[in-house]
Amino acid sequence: MKRLLHSPWLGRIAQWAIIVVALAYVTRSVVDNWEALSQYRQQFDPRYLAVSMMAGILGRCLLGLAAHQALEALGLHLDSRTAFRAYHLSGLSSYVPGGLYLGRPVIFAQHGVDVVSTSAGILIEQSTISLVELVGSVPYLLLIGLGTWARSWALGVVMVFGMLVFIHPAVMNRILRWLLKRVGHGDRVVNLTFAQLARMLLLESVFWVTSSVGSLFMISSVYRVPLNIVPALVSAHSLSAFAGRNLSLTPGGLGIREGVSTLLTSPLLPAPVPALVAIMGRLSHTVVVLVMFAIAALMRERSQQVSVAAADPVGDE
Repeated sequence: MKRLLHSPWLGRIAQWAIIVVALAYVTRSVVDNWEALSQYRQQFDPRYLAVSMMAGILGRCLLGLAAHQALEALGLHLDSRTAFRAYHLSGLSSYVPGGLYLGRPVIFAQHGVDVVSTSAGILIEQSTISLVELVGSVPYLLLIGLGTWARSWALGVVMVFGMLVFIHPAVMNRILRWLLKRVGHGDRVVNLTFAQLARMLLLESVFWVTSSVGSLFMISSVYRVPLNIVPALVSAHSLSAFAGRNLSLTPGGLGIREGVSTLLTSPLLPAPVPALVAIMGRLSHTVVVLVMFAIAALMRERSQQVSVAAADPVGDE
């Protein structure tokens, strides 16, 4: 990692390696699943898919803004345009093992953001979006359950309260300060405030809404969804996203999110729609990430370097 950060040519090689691996994955996914996709070409309505893609693009923009707020909480000040560009240039790294904590630090390092701070920002960002997704998951567990998991909604409620405590500014600040001190960055300010937390949760809640709408339109592109199952489908989408984000060791939640999505929507949708929608969801998400990468790449790069606030010795107020 130190060599990547101090050798520009190694950093460029790492960036292109991330891109090539991701593109190879996309190509293979399309080839492997082409037969399943082609079976629905007569029922397929591209208008619904177009709306789904637009919702996905809007959602990715909101996530970029939330990630910028996480950096601000660490006392790292980049202008919104620079942070937006760096965030989406690193989006493809999620398809590489460990890529989220490798690709994004490599990109942000060009603007003077150190690896530890970028990783801490990712931790804040992932914690808050996971909370939103977990809250959205509880209705599915409450209303439908999963066979022997019929009472697992109670576990979901407990997890929600646990995460509410974890992301409380007073708790999150102490945890992050302790982690930064352990790795030699004890002078780094960490001051996540209620205002920043509220802005992040608002942005990510709107992202959750747009993501859910996109999921419904994607399903509708091959199967007209009855209105009475819309709430359950939205909650199932939220639970599969949470599982893919937090319970998977594969790049980008690959395989885990698709499997959970198929499992959760099978009681709601006729076969083989759940499996088909899971495949389409993965391909659509990847295309959206590629679109945002292209937009970021076309934006003119600024030479701005991050400004770092001085450490606040007072504490968590």
